[in-house]
Amino acid sequence: MDRCQDSEIGFDDSSIKRIFSDPEGVLEDVNGFWEREVPYKTTMEWSDATRVPIDYEGFRARLEELRGQAPEDRRRHEAYRLSERIMESAPNFRARALPHVCSYLPEGTRVDSVVRTACFIPPWAYFSREGVIINTSHRHWEDDAGMVLNIIVHELFHVGFGRYIEPIDFSKMKTREQTIDLLSRGLQNEGMATYVAYRARQIFPSSAVDLDYTMLENRADVLRLGEKINRLLELGRSKPFGEIRDTIWQEGVRSRAYYVVGAHMAGRIEEAYGRDALVDTIVKGSRRFIEAYNGLPSDGLKIII
Repeated sequence: MDRCQDSEIGFDDSSIKRIFSDPEGVLEDVNGFWEREVPYKTTMEWSDATRVPIDYEGFRARLEELRGQAPEDRRRHEAYRLSERIMESAPNFRARALPHVCSYLPEGTRVDSVVRTACFIPPWAYFSREGVIINTSHRHWEDDAGMVLNIIVHELFHVGFGRYIEPIDFSKMKTREQTIDLLSRGLQNEGMATYVAYRARQIFPSSAVDLDYTMLENRADVLRLGEKINRLLELGRSKPFGEIRDTIWQEGVRSRAYYVVGAHMAGRIEEAYGRDALVDTIVKGSRRFIEAYNGLPSDGLKIII
């Protein structure tokens, strides 16, 4: 389906190259490095939004280790080699992944973005206004480039989905309705991104197995995490956002409830109504996504909204 295949996907490894080629220079001005280099500047924003701290001393320690190594030894580092393999895969990724992502987005959506590799930061991957950030030093990848490329599919879907939603200003979360909308959006956005990447496994096969996919294929896990989603929605109807913000992060994100339950919902919607109906929920909103799923014959889980 030719929906957005003229989009431009760039790949940038300049930050990680700077770390491995000149750790001495980075150590001379670590604060400036974090303020200027895109993956690091946006990681600070990610940290503010998620309340996950950054280990700056750990970052310095890793660079001190690199400073004591010969250049050829640095280039054998797992994070550097994985970044190289991702960069080498860029042409194939554009040719094969972009049509797949586009087929799950409304006609005319662009997913212009830049995939930027980094290392020694807390998250393994995230989407920001400056592009897709991939932390190649994270143990999540198990040194498997196929797994990384599959997750880039996930993150690029967020780029397209983001065209249809307003950015969230957590300081303005005042009403219960806003909290319910936030929870519903997280369920649809992360769930559909997970489902789209799950459907791309044959494009980028991996010897490593993503835990989200393992849970998605296990009915007991889907039902268990579905209970967490309904509990979050119940809390959202009864408590101020500030009181449950950390719980949302823990249960929706860290426990993977958004991802697994939302992917299960997306799969059932596509199976029952077709891909166009699933894509249509992006335009009509997250409540329509939930309504479409709840309207299917029960499989033991209903989202109570």
